[in-house]
Amino acid sequence: MTESITTNESEEPLHTKWTIIKKEKCYCIEKMGLREYNDYYRCSVYNTEQEAIYSEILGEFNDPPRVSICDDTVNIHYGVGTGTYLDKFIDYQKNLKSEWFETVRAIGKVHVAYVRNKQDGTEYI
Repeated sequence: MTESITTNESEEPLHTKWTIIKKEKCYCIEKMGLREYNDYYRCSVYNTEQEAIYSEILGEFNDPPRVSICDDTVNIHYGVGTGTYLDKFIDYQKNLKSEWFETVRAIGKVHVAYVRNKQDGTEYI
């Protein structure tokens, strides 16, 4: 797919080609190389009819997001800084999507334990 991304530094498109780096039955991770050190990544998740139920471009990062599948749920996990990670869960059978969770500590069948940073301190959920 041809698409362009601009940054705050420039309104000129930096690159227009997405490269598939991992594709499975229910998800795809694509990379758009912009510079020699940071890339943009697009994660897409598909339901059982192969329709896209989630697609998002994830900022500039050195490493691609990691994707795992447990039961019918795709977990997208990627680092956003030193020791800080974000996770999103997508149930491709039921077409359900979670919010982004910061620094997940434990995952259960229907619950996620994570750290939520507030301006007045750190709160454990």
